Amino acid sequence: MKKLNLICVVRPKRKVREIKNTNVKIEDLVNRDYNGITNNIIATDVSYIKAPNDINENHVYLSVAIHHKTKKILN
Repeated sequence: MKKLNLICVVRPKRKVREIKNTNVKIEDLVNRDYNGITNNIIATDVSYIKAPNDINENHVYLSVAIHHKTKKILN
């Protein structure tokens, strides 16, 4: 290969995937009545945002609460 100036490209190794336990049973608190009057469902998620230079930490948190039936953001 050196005589012919050939280059072999080696693929990077794949990362080992985490094995997750999918056999977990969780109680159904909503009772599958997503748009009913009886359930007042609020969903939330936390996002990490890279912090500006004037903050000592590496990131800041952003959490938004959304009402499931009206799809509006709550204050």
